[in-house]
Amino acid sequence: MSPLQQSDAVGRRRNPFTPTAGATPPLMVGRGDELDDFKESIVDGPGPPGLLTLVTGPRGTGKTVMLNAMEDTARSEGWLHLSETATTGLIERLRDGVAGLAEKTGGDDRSHPRITGVSTPVGGVNIEYTDRPDSSLRQSLSQLLDSLERHGTGIVISVDEVHGGDREEFRQLGVLAQHLVREQRPFALILAGLPGAISDLLNDAVLTFLRRAERVELGNVSINDVRSALQDPIERSGVTADEEALDAAVAATEGYPFMIQLVGYNV
Repeated sequence: MSPLQQSDAVGRRRNPFTPTAGATPPLMVGRGDELDDFKESIVDGPGPPGLLTLVTGPRGTGKTVMLNAMEDTARSEGWLHLSETATTGLIERLRDGVAGLAEKTGGDDRSHPRITGVSTPVGGVNIEYTDRPDSSLRQSLSQLLDSLERHGTGIVISVDEVHGGDREEFRQLGVLAQHLVREQRPFALILAGLPGAISDLLNDAVLTFLRRAERVELGNVSINDVRSALQDPIERSGVTADEEALDAAVAATEGYPFMIQLVGYNV
């Protein structure tokens, strides 16, 4: 009998493993404590350090996967989220994203009064209603948060690959986050990137407040977690693995998160 054997009652199924950058694995292991802490921050509302989180680690340790999981956690508590990658135009894209969310949630009052002329002292003021002009990201986000707060919810902004971002745009985003934190708004910011990029942000004179953010440093996972991450998806696919084959697969990963998916996929 082969070490991995598919049940005769089960036809060929899709491979459950996902050895692709940023893809969510079939079973996320070794990150439960970090996700529990983030959920607690969301539930507690404005104030907890977890609402400002920096996710860092070497390539292949699951930074993007962690962002996905944190977004799912926020969504499960009724929060909205915007997910972006740090490339040129980040602030403009976030502003457009906030405007889109506001339109969907009814938090965008697009008509407002504008003074168009003033006559003589015995006359009056001419007022007409017109479309709201383009506003800054801070203004748009504040307006959206006004609506969300009335419903007891908030918004998470996550930015991946911070090593590829424009420093000035990060400064704008950092100043925005600092204002919203000071105003006790239901807002969370998660930044993810390689350790060197995160260190550069923390050393920026404008972004020093990020030093008080929660740090999530990702690395290898335990052998027991690796075994679960391989065995559970395999068995859910209608396949059985003998102990020797499973031991060999676990050892081959060396606890490296990307290798769990790569070994699992090829097995």
